[in-house]
Amino acid sequence: IISGGVNTYSSEPRRRWSIASGAMNDAKRAGRRNVSVEAFQGMKVTDSLHAGQAIGEDELLQEDPVYTVTAITTEPVELMEIDRKDFDRILKADRTSEKGRLIEFLQTLSVFDGVSVAAVHAISNALTRKNFMRGQLCLSHPPDPSLGNASFSNDFVYLIFSGEARLICGADTNDKRPAPTIEAGGPAFGPLVEGSHPGNHKVERHLGMALVPVATLGPGECISENMLPYPTSRWCLKPITALEILVVPRKDWSDIVRSGSLSELKRLGEVKAHFFQQHLDHTVQQTAAMHVTGKHPHHKGVHVHPISPRKGGFAGGLPPSPPRPRNAYEPIGSPRSGSPLSGARSHSQLAPMDNASQYDDASRSPPRSPGRSPQPHRKGEKLPPLDNSMSPGAYTPAIRLGKSSNVGRRPMHASP
Repeated sequence: IISGGVNTYSSEPRRRWSIASGAMNDAKRAGRRNVSVEAFQGMKVTDSLHAGQAIGEDELLQEDPVYTVTAITTEPVELMEIDRKDFDRILKADRTSEKGRLIEFLQTLSVFDGVSVAAVHAISNALTRKNFMRGQLCLSHPPDPSLGNASFSNDFVYLIFSGEARLICGADTNDKRPAPTIEAGGPAFGPLVEGSHPGNHKVERHLGMALVPVATLGPGECISENMLPYPTSRWCLKPITALEILVVPRKDWSDIVRSGSLSELKRLGEVKAHFFQQHLDHTVQQTAAMHVTGKHPHHKGVHVHPISPRKGGFAGGLPPSPPRPRNAYEPIGSPRSGSPLSGARSHSQLAPMDNASQYDDASRSPPRSPGRSPQPHRKGEKLPPLDNSMSPGAYTPAIRLGKSSNVGRRPMHASP
């Protein structure tokens, strides 16, 4: 549309084949009668288009289903016709690019329901994409010129495009500071101001040092007004990932978005503001109760007493080391077993050899003495025979096992 304006009327969505067949029937009846403007009286106007907007672009961009749209002029209109091939080459190709991804994101937002594709393109051209690092406080409210690009500004509307951020609110109920004064002609502030970030510490002083996380906001969240119900409420966003925000000038936003959508967005914002305030009050009450009682409200019977190094029976503030696990190959009564019988002679220990025990030949190893470990066997050395040629106290008797005998394992049903 170059000049003038039209009203559009849409019927229910239908499939392409039904539209094609309906067009053929309309062509057959075209010579017999003409559809008059009076046929659309009483129907609800779908949209009002003016200079700079296009008729029929939704049908070209949305493959299926489609609407049958009729446009009726409300005043003298001048149109410019765009060929379908040129449309596909210029606009459809743009939808696959980064700009197209941005346009598709905007079209998924409920606030743009019923807004023409041309209007969405206009919004995408007017907005600015702003990135914040993880943990970098931003959009601090109430607006404060001294915070520069970390301050909230009422001149813009903010849409979270990617990433997540926590809504951080001041929890000091006794903070009665008035909102900072904004003088006409003063320094510019808002996320689009050039310059370095003022630092999280300065933003925290502006909000009050007692800060409470209230909610987590993600892609598609629209921030157009105060996130809390009171004008002096103090809050900001703290990105928990890399955050990208679409900053839209409020004037362009109000001109393009329908008045009905703006009213619905304002009502929804008020509901969310009261919900966030209730959650903040509840969190502050719980925190105050924890400071008063000194323990978690859900674990009132739990008392934690730190162990004193002197009263705990050990020095240096370190707990006693756990008992060393007993070696499975040591007798229970051996000195290293940790048993009360440590140091006492156990029945499993062998009796000392008398002087009558002698080696039969030099190839035999010396017998095991009480309380000693056997000497390690060297490669190539012959082991002594287990027979009756030596004294009974020198070596343990031979163990003979039958077929399918359990070695080193006791059945579970066996008696101790």
